[in-house]
Amino acid sequence: MGTYNLLQSPSMNRYNKAERLNLLKRFMALMPGTTQGGGGDDGDGEGGSPLSAATEGVPALNISAEQVEQMNTLIDQMSELTMQATSAAETPEMQQLEADRDVAANYIVRRIADYDRLPLATEREAARRLEPVVRPYAGIASLPVSQETEVIRGLAADLAKPDLADDVTTLGLAPYIAEMQRLNEAYAQLAAQRDKERSARTGTPDSKTLAAQAQDLLDDMCALANASSLLEPSDEATTFIRETNYLFAQVRTAYKQRSKGTTTADSDAADDTPAPEA
Repeated sequence: MGTYNLLQSPSMNRYNKAERLNLLKRFMALMPGTTQGGGGDDGDGEGGSPLSAATEGVPALNISAEQVEQMNTLIDQMSELTMQATSAAETPEMQQLEADRDVAANYIVRRIADYDRLPLATEREAARRLEPVVRPYAGIASLPVSQETEVIRGLAADLAKPDLADDVTTLGLAPYIAEMQRLNEAYAQLAAQRDKERSARTGTPDSKTLAAQAQDLLDDMCALANASSLLEPSDEATTFIRETNYLFAQVRTAYKQRSKGTTTADSDAADDTPAPEA
């Protein structure tokens, strides 16, 4: 194993997006030439702002300004993608519209399909005549949401046929059909807006590509720091390696606890536990 204290660059493949960003931000904050470099980490994952490192690199570690800039750019892109993914996910409004249109569509289909349970003979006869029309729509709420949008439109169109108007009126379905259509079109409008926003981002590298680039750069920076500490020893290099090894150990510990299903509180507490010497 040897007597030198060296960095072992961690593999970020198993970490989630938040864990990767946390590691990279804290790693860069420890660089000599940042407000926090050489002075430890407070554990919040944000770190200090770069000072001379952005323009001069990190001479004590033989890390260039270009490498510092590249890593900071990757961190910014990964952060932006994470926020975009969150905003692009179905909003609470879309989720509520999806749930409400399910209720409306299911009510219409079940009221007709269960015609033998209707108390009035006129309603039973009307529903019996409509049952073949709605039979293909059984289980409509279980369809993938994109398919469901079109199927609901089909259901509304079928029930709007002139020869069915009297039976629809007898069952009092008109307001429910109108509400189902309103909810469905509102959902479709929000889905189209979401897709348009996603389309505008198609030129942005995906998170997997960015993570791979960040991993390569992290490996390079760790290798340069190790070489510098061996060939050009300095207090800055020694401090950076000691504190970075502690950071890597903290991240590994937090990951292990998360993967075992421990609570966030437990994971936060574990970060205060001194890490073993690497």
